Amino acid sequence: MQKAAFWTSKSHRFFLMFVQVVAAGYIVTVLAPETIVSSPVEPIKQWILSASSQGALVLGLPISEPLWWFGYLVTALTGATYILRWRGKYKHIPPARRVADSVFLLTGVYLLDVWISTVPRYDWEATSWVFPMVALFSVVIAWYDQRAAQRLLAVAGVAVVVECIYAIIYHLWGIHQFYTPHFGLRTRGTLGNPIFLGALTLVGFPLVLHQVTVGKVKYFRMLWLAGCATVLLAAWLTYTRSIWVGLAATYLYSALCWTWDRSRSSLRQWMILMTVVCISIAAFLRTPLSSQDRSSWGRLAIWEVAMLRIVPLHPILGAGAGSYGHLQREYITERLAQFNPYNAEPKNLFLLLLTEHGIIGLAVFLLFILRILQLSLFFSGNATSVEERAAALLLRGVVIGILAAGLFETTVFFRGREASSLAMLAVVACIVASSRVSEYGTISRTEHPVHTGKNAPHHQHALLRVGFVLLAICLLVAVLAASGLWQFTRARGQIDAYRTRAPARPQFTPLTQVAEPMRYALIASEDGNFYQHHGVDWQALHRALRVNIRSLRFKQGGSTLTMQTARYLFVGREKTLSRKLAEILLALEMEKRLSKERILELYLNSVRFGLGAEDIGTACRVYFGKKPGELTLAESAFLAGVLPEPPKGREELTVEKVERCKRRALSRLGYFFAWRYSPRQIERAMGEKIVFVWER
Repeated sequence: MQKAAFWTSKSHRFFLMFVQVVAAGYIVTVLAPETIVSSPVEPIKQWILSASSQGALVLGLPISEPLWWFGYLVTALTGATYILRWRGKYKHIPPARRVADSVFLLTGVYLLDVWISTVPRYDWEATSWVFPMVALFSVVIAWYDQRAAQRLLAVAGVAVVVECIYAIIYHLWGIHQFYTPHFGLRTRGTLGNPIFLGALTLVGFPLVLHQVTVGKVKYFRMLWLAGCATVLLAAWLTYTRSIWVGLAATYLYSALCWTWDRSRSSLRQWMILMTVVCISIAAFLRTPLSSQDRSSWGRLAIWEVAMLRIVPLHPILGAGAGSYGHLQREYITERLAQFNPYNAEPKNLFLLLLTEHGIIGLAVFLLFILRILQLSLFFSGNATSVEERAAALLLRGVVIGILAAGLFETTVFFRGREASSLAMLAVVACIVASSRVSEYGTISRTEHPVHTGKNAPHHQHALLRVGFVLLAICLLVAVLAASGLWQFTRARGQIDAYRTRAPARPQFTPLTQVAEPMRYALIASEDGNFYQHHGVDWQALHRALRVNIRSLRFKQGGSTLTMQTARYLFVGREKTLSRKLAEILLALEMEKRLSKERILELYLNSVRFGLGAEDIGTACRVYFGKKPGELTLAESAFLAGVLPEPPKGREELTVEKVERCKRRALSRLGYFFAWRYSPRQIERAMGEKIVFVWER
């Protein structure tokens, strides 16, 4: 028994050590990439990314997509594990538990984005940064004690200082610099932009200052103090006014809060002086209040477009992560256009959350900030040691700097701000983990009886109800999947016969007898990536799913030509989830056994064109009294464009509908096959009038 317990304890310690090493390595690679401290870890990181991308092109998926879904699943399971297991560790410390709750609630906003985003082609990288950061946060609050948390903060502080040293050296040597028009060179270190480095310093300065405060050895405290100066100098060399404003707010707050430590009065005075200097320089840098101050006047124009044109489009749920850049180009004003903007975000943290995640996303973020401030009040109000006072100072310093600079710049929770976002979450996680073993938390801990049955707490009953609902959903999905698999198995054996067999239609037209404009217009209108995918366009399916969830009804199908052909030939035209699964499986199988030309030929002789025509030959005769090989470009575009809304009678073919169908197909034809049809040909076809056989 004792031997088994010894080995169990030893393996547990080894596991915790391994987790801490991995977490530290991840922090170093994000906060100080391509530096001397991250060089031992970078090869491992690259090997993991390379290994995970092997085979990702199977089924036509982009390389990043399988890895993204893996991260999504792990993050969702992590949130469920927190609710069911880890949350109970903080039941005696409500402020810490509420902070953790708000982090996972904010994570839920980003997890929901993949189902409701309005971006035409979903940008997987816009939310991929969330997954490893949530994993780190979860690991820290679940398995770290106070000592391990302090070590992780020290590692993060070292990484920040090293990154700032590289930024200073690069600036002195004139390498890896960022050029700003009408200003000059600005340092960015090993990160991609001065904004990224500046946002990191907003968290890095109070983090390094925290090490000065809690340090026990004078020599190390002097080194950390030198690190503070390094961070400030790097932030200075970014020449970013919003970062200086954020740091000035942090300086001032830190100086005012050090009233409990008289030994730091000189440092407090120095920080107040730095506050005045930063605010003064920020106010007069880059020719303020003149027409050449592109940064200031451009921001005002950006905020105007964001508030008046973009936010009202989707005020509740937002337009989706990574959507702002596209929307700004679409709704740009003349005033903003004169600044030639190239930003992908609205230069304001709160506006970014409002435009991309709506009022709900902004509210959840503000709740997260509120919970952090409440935790800092918990530490400062019940502090019994220097460490607890320093923890409160660290949390508030980070929040104040991020929010102050966030009024003029996107500082966290956006692509490119991974370093500052990770540093902020690491700080919060370490403070939360420390609260579990803080002196106040230990004293306030009381034993609570275990309740079962009717006396069980309300949250246990709620978890049971959630479990039953999830079980019912899983059973429903299993039934639908089984039905789809059965339909696929039943129809799979018939695919080979269609290599030569023709569909049961009144008239079958070989592909060689169909006019070339008709073939290209059909592909462009119905499936522009027909020759690129392997039967299923996963991006189109995902886009259709998001549109249907947003509208709470079936609005788009996202089916490729191959999937539609499988529907017409094998599973029927009824739209159900089980039939959609059968379509996907059959389409993948058809692409293996049939050529693209044969699939297109089967489709042309199976699709409904309206007015009772269910093949291309009948449609040409009913609409134009022609053979398929005699169609003009305009007539071909109309037949391709009418497929989404086939008319039942001639009275439905109004002038507006005919023109809409023709122009929709021609515009897509000019986009997907610009190499084959010139703008002049498209324009000529746009102006051609469609004359039906009954109008002659």
